[in-house]
Amino acid sequence: MKGRDRVVVVGSGTNAGKTFVACRLIEDLVVQGRTVAVCKPVVSGFVDDDQSDPARLMAAASSASLSLQQVSPWRFADAVAPDEAARRAGVTIQFDDVVAACAAGPAEITLIETAGGVMSPLTEQHTQVDLVVALAAPTVLVVDASYLGSISHGLSAWQVLKARGVVVAAVVCNRGPSEPFARFAGDTLVLDVDERERLAARITALLPSSLFQQPGRVS
Repeated sequence: MKGRDRVVVVGSGTNAGKTFVACRLIEDLVVQGRTVAVCKPVVSGFVDDDQSDPARLMAAASSASLSLQQVSPWRFADAVAPDEAARRAGVTIQFDDVVAACAAGPAEITLIETAGGVMSPLTEQHTQVDLVVALAAPTVLVVDASYLGSISHGLSAWQVLKARGVVVAAVVCNRGPSEPFARFAGDTLVLDVDERERLAARITALLPSSLFQQPGRVS
């Protein structure tokens, strides 16, 4: 059913590689014959060019004709947490408005990318994980695995998501190997960033429309 399915991409921290992974996932879903709409509702550090996160997402999902305002309604120039960027701009972000902006778009699948890390502030009272919980969609956690401490940061983000009841479809380790993370991640699917076919297959299998047609789990 058009507009029924959503998937969320979150990060263990800022610059984990969310947009890179999201774009590759979008491209692979399009190859499967799916239409994909995109949404990154709040962006800070925004520069209006073809390398901005919204522009890259829109380019990957070229089949969906959405405007920049529809994809990213709240765009702020200051590269700080969204709540602070909004405060500096004299804007108040209402949580319910952000959730509404992430409503399923004019495509079979809507991919939503959050800002910063899982616990990054979104509004004065909410963090990104509150948005993920409200969206109640299969979620991909992107972990920057390139630095000392990345396993701790990634596992902490994963634990927060699990504790809040989020369906973590997969953890994608970017800029580093997945094996060290996988040893501690229980039964969660942990992938290297190049395992894009497995990621697309996992997401497709967990979408509500797919589960309706073919009940069961994919590992």
